[in-house]
Amino acid sequence: MHGMPFASSSPRAIAASASSPQVVSSWKPGSGIPKRGSSGGPQGPVGVGCTRVSRRTEAPGKRAGSPRGGTVSSRAAKEVPLLDIRRAGGRRRGVVGLGCVPRLAASMTNEMHPKARPTRVAHVMYGLEMGGLEQLVVRLSQHGRERGIESVVLALGPDGPVRELLQRANVPTVWLGGLAGMTPAAIRRLAQEVDAFGADVVHGHDVGPWLNAVATRTLRPRTPVMGTFHQTVEPQGKLRPAAMAAAMFTNSLVACGSEVRASLERWSPKLLSNVVTIENGVPLEVATGAEARHAARERLGLPQDVKVVGYLGRLSEEKGPDLLVDAFLRHFAEEKDTHLVMIGPGPMEAALRARAAASPLAGRMHFTGALLEASKLLPAFDVYVQPSRREGRSLSLLEAMAVGLPTVSHAIPAIREVHSDGQTALLVKSEDVDALGGAVKRLIHDPELRSRLGEAAKREAQRYSLSTMVDTYAKLYRGAAARAQA
Repeated sequence: MHGMPFASSSPRAIAASASSPQVVSSWKPGSGIPKRGSSGGPQGPVGVGCTRVSRRTEAPGKRAGSPRGGTVSSRAAKEVPLLDIRRAGGRRRGVVGLGCVPRLAASMTNEMHPKARPTRVAHVMYGLEMGGLEQLVVRLSQHGRERGIESVVLALGPDGPVRELLQRANVPTVWLGGLAGMTPAAIRRLAQEVDAFGADVVHGHDVGPWLNAVATRTLRPRTPVMGTFHQTVEPQGKLRPAAMAAAMFTNSLVACGSEVRASLERWSPKLLSNVVTIENGVPLEVATGAEARHAARERLGLPQDVKVVGYLGRLSEEKGPDLLVDAFLRHFAEEKDTHLVMIGPGPMEAALRARAAASPLAGRMHFTGALLEASKLLPAFDVYVQPSRREGRSLSLLEAMAVGLPTVSHAIPAIREVHSDGQTALLVKSEDVDALGGAVKRLIHDPELRSRLGEAAKREAQRYSLSTMVDTYAKLYRGAAARAQA
């Protein structure tokens, strides 16, 4: 890992190849969503041209309600007519510009009926390439706003299509241009962005970003830090003592499932009680049925009258897409009306495309690369396959359940936490290509079994709602922020 003094077993550890930082949305540090106490911010209703002298500060030009103060220029104060506002009984309340009376009225109303200031969270993640982790951060940021959580996303690694999703969701995003992680420059820059946003909590996602988030405490020691681990992690070598030390400066280590939690508890300091589980959640109100199926197949360019076996996720070794390609090539050569669709990017994409192109089944094997809102294409499938070698809590797996798709997967611990063999899915031995292909073929030829498993999976998906996940994170953020300010 470039710029990092120790190696990581995590595929999302630290960004590489330094280049100039770049802000990728209209938001700039310190503007757009104002810093706490700045003009127009949540605690600063009075700004330039709106002079108010409070009984607490008793200093002309000070901005009331701002813990860091601030001044209004003398020129602005002279140009605005002043009005002496007195309380009942003749006691002076303050002096304000006439043009600011409506804002003063609003300020007085807010004092009588105070609204909670949003809790601000800075998410630190590897990059902006498409993946389940990145989509979770987008949804958490977007839907957290409804719960009084304002977010900024700080991305260390490669640029990618997730920036567009964040912009669509109106989430401020700062791409650090591939700035190498765990370097003095990276830590200073992250701390600057955290400070500019006025973050109450810094939230790192997976090992590398989490370590970078913890390192910002050297410059902002009072800002709480959380880390969410989206897959099992076992720090090795020099990384293990570094991770153990970082855990001691972390308010919450969040696991997305039982297996991930067990892996955290194996290496985090035993005296700490900061490991918590928050299950990943997905939208449950999703389009299904014939109309959604037709639209999804049309977008993918698939015939409407064929059977479709599908996968959605990264094309990387731990996800096992090569096992699914092997199974399809071996078991579906004679199934002329069955197609395979692989949605998602990843390091194995080029090699898998080449294998498919060189096979007699080339016309029935489709690779889409990265697609925005790819989960809307799940209704195109008849069978969903999750061939993962290792998992945390796959969003795609949960999304397939929410759509009501029957699933074939490996019987690894993280999958067994969600699916029951023969009840909501068919589970087979890991790395067994023939068992995987045979189970898929069984479902393709048994519509009644497909329907039964799919309906049961949809009922089970109710346990994994996006709303519940966001509520739980919001409570954790507010608690950490409140304790830091106490």
